Amino acid sequence: MTMALILSVPRRLAEGEKLMRSGKWQGWAPSAMLGHRVGGKLLGIVGMGRIGLAVARRARAFGLSIHYHNRRRLPETIEEELGASYHASVDTLLRISDVVTIHCPHTAETHEMVSAARIGAMKPTAYLINTARGEMPAASRARGSTSIRTSPRSTPTCSRSTMSCCCPTSARRRSRAARRRAKRSSPISVPGATGTGRPIRCWRGGLSPKRRIVRT
Repeated sequence: MTMALILSVPRRLAEGEKLMRSGKWQGWAPSAMLGHRVGGKLLGIVGMGRIGLAVARRARAFGLSIHYHNRRRLPETIEEELGASYHASVDTLLRISDVVTIHCPHTAETHEMVSAARIGAMKPTAYLINTARGEMPAASRARGSTSIRTSPRSTPTCSRSTMSCCCPTSARRRSRAARRRAKRSSPISVPGATGTGRPIRCWRGGLSPKRRIVRT
């Protein structure tokens, strides 16, 4: 998901797809839907844990320069393998990065870590991609840039310059919960449970609610 956003957001792929589906596309033009190339850009990773390392390894294949901020600096062998540069200050990392991706756990220290002041200090052409919790970037407007805090009911959204793409895990949790509810409410067949040799159909939630039992 993170690499898909890193590749698609600067090239404005989602915007182009929506434009085509809406029927408003007027044809090719020299300056239409111009985005930014990914190769040669500086990727800032906030939180270099298991997921951050996986993103860094994949991003190198696309020519991105890896810079990161973490509570603890990585061993030199890993930094050499990734060609990664460590920044003790998250402010410095945000200020120099072309694309910033967040992979921190949500704690009291990281709550609204990407504040309005930090967004205002970013490059006007920078992109902020949040695949951590939705509470990590603060809802703010700075220097014409928009950072979006996604509420539990909101959907992932994108806005241009600075572009903030928030894909909170709460949405994925809701999807998993919905699938579990669907499984519990879907019928299964229990052969010979009636004593008559005929199967009955019941729901995965159990046989206790009599209204859920359907004889077949």
